[in-house]
Amino acid sequence: MRTNNTILDLYAIIVIIILLTSCILQQRRNKQINIYLIGWMIAHMLMLCCDVVRWSLRGKIDGVFLFTVMFICEYVMAYICMGFFHYYFIDYMKENVEINTKLRLIVWPIIIVMSLLWAFSCKNRLFYVITYNAVNVANDGYYLSQCPAMLLIMFDMFLVFHYRNQLGWRTVVTMWLYMVFPLLAFPMQYAWDAEVLFIGMLLSLLTRYVCISSEQNRLLAESRIAITMSQIQPHFLYNALGSISALCDIDPIHARDATDHFAEYLRMNLESMKHISPISFQTELNHIKTYIWLEKMRFGDKLQVVFDIRTEKFQIPALSVQPIVENAVKHGICIKEDGGIVKILTRESKKEYIIEVSDNGIGFELSEISEYHDGKLHVGIKNVTERLEVMVRGSLTIQSEKGLGTIVIIRIPKQTHMTTLKNRQIP
Repeated sequence: MRTNNTILDLYAIIVIIILLTSCILQQRRNKQINIYLIGWMIAHMLMLCCDVVRWSLRGKIDGVFLFTVMFICEYVMAYICMGFFHYYFIDYMKENVEINTKLRLIVWPIIIVMSLLWAFSCKNRLFYVITYNAVNVANDGYYLSQCPAMLLIMFDMFLVFHYRNQLGWRTVVTMWLYMVFPLLAFPMQYAWDAEVLFIGMLLSLLTRYVCISSEQNRLLAESRIAITMSQIQPHFLYNALGSISALCDIDPIHARDATDHFAEYLRMNLESMKHISPISFQTELNHIKTYIWLEKMRFGDKLQVVFDIRTEKFQIPALSVQPIVENAVKHGICIKEDGGIVKILTRESKKEYIIEVSDNGIGFELSEISEYHDGKLHVGIKNVTERLEVMVRGSLTIQSEKGLGTIVIIRIPKQTHMTTLKNRQIP
């Protein structure tokens, strides 16, 4: 029994270390991974470490004191783990519904009172008895120590049910799923010792992590669709088709070329929804050139574009540079009476690849960025920024000044790029 329980604990600790490392790396890019989730994992890991030490001392007469300390600590950490769990739950609910965040505070009396009672039980034997040879034996009050935690989880489940219409049944089921494992484990642990509870808590963590990953993939898919649809804008379609229609009578050969470029532009936009991984910069550059060709068909010499491509053997999310170029053309250059220049530059340093899209257009104040691009920033620049962070750990910064123009800089760490190349071949 001792060996089996110790192996289970060590295995669980390794799993949590892997989850914890992954969460810390993703914390900046995923708002569902916050300090409460990380605290939940750390508390759980410390609880398991105490249990490993306790099992190593079990049955040793000269280890009774340390055995008792570890036994108390592991259950105190269990209550602290429950506290982080509850804080994480309320914080997650706050992002989706209007809920009083003071509900988080109800966990503190449970943690403090139950931790003290558990500690004092080594003397008054309220919940358990420690024998002379370092063996813990649960008594009739043991179930009482589990009731507050069970009631708190049931309260959280009730809150989920109460807000089911705002959350949607998909969210309700996923949230209930990671609550049900520890809830079922509580009544079973009396006969099976603490490992059933710890396994139930580990399953809860794993379930939550899987749900976070699934949600992130769903948001990325929605993001790809949103950015694609934002690029297929009616006014651009009307203008492009109108220009092609005018060319049909004047210059049929040029009209045919324009139709081919227009079809290629639409095809690339629609295909971007299929890309769940980064694409080669060459592919994105071809899309940019197709878009520029169509815009020059309308604006002629008013639009000047300069390409300074010093490196192109790297990967980026689909439709991450083309929308930046389109914003420069539409909102920087083409509303100027005398037009202007858009410059697209790529270069590399020892640690990163850098893409710069600059224009000498009208520029804007950064404080006005929420109104920039006709109020569509969150499906434009913000969308690109999020996909860069999630898919390649990249970043996007904007420098702009009214009357002088705008510079958008994308940075992609080379370490991320090399990891991506190992997992897939550049298209």
